[in-house]
Amino acid sequence: MITNTKIASIVETRLNAVATTLALDIKFKIFAYAEDYYRDKTTNYVNGLIMELPSSVVPINGMNAYYANYSLKIPTKWENRDDVGMILTESISSFRGVSSVETDDNGVAFSCVSNCSMPANEGAQIQATVGKSINFEMSLYFQLIEGGVLSNSCVWKLDGTQLLKIDGATTRAKILQTDNIANDLEMKSYVSQQGLQFNFNSPYLSDALHKSLVQDIMNGGFQENYILTYYDNVTYLEASPKSWEVVLKTGSINEQTGTIVMLALEFVLSRS
Repeated sequence: MITNTKIASIVETRLNAVATTLALDIKFKIFAYAEDYYRDKTTNYVNGLIMELPSSVVPINGMNAYYANYSLKIPTKWENRDDVGMILTESISSFRGVSSVETDDNGVAFSCVSNCSMPANEGAQIQATVGKSINFEMSLYFQLIEGGVLSNSCVWKLDGTQLLKIDGATTRAKILQTDNIANDLEMKSYVSQQGLQFNFNSPYLSDALHKSLVQDIMNGGFQENYILTYYDNVTYLEASPKSWEVVLKTGSINEQTGTIVMLALEFVLSRS
């Protein structure tokens, strides 16, 4: 199992990476336990504490998978409030849907995907440890599966651009010829034809790829082919992804008031 100390280290590393990217003179030190947080006397760090919340275990016997939820609290000196607030806001992209592989103390690898809430603050306070301060808080969520492959790790690209997806499915359909051989009592089958199709539900973004897909749906055509590539860094590696030339068989533009427009896409192998 991944310990709270390991989670604290992950959070600390990601926050410090964001601070470095923003060229801000802020260093975080994140603790997993309150006694360590209050015992630490270091003054050149912004200290934070993760507090474990009730979590759940995936109820599949034989699979070590669970959800770990935390509340991150960062009391911040008043003069650092703008920098820390900016780092926490920018760190959302470092947690939202980010997949990684984490190793526990016994060397067991877990596939991990994280998520977070927007940071919030509780306003100005006077605290013994930091003086006039402001308390920042974020909720952090981790899904961990021993030896599993998470959907977030499955990367699909169309013509070199990543296709963001809410969900997807790859289906191999085989047409079988069934008969019995002379003097054989059993009917037996063999594959006479087969096909491959790829289905995605993707949010409609204002980039060149999605504009092209919408135009393909709206205008139609016979020669609009795409190069579809896939890797998950388990069966297929990013350095040598699996690729196909495909054509859009079916495309739907689904609209619902108050939500992002969704594209339902079905691709099949192209004959060209």
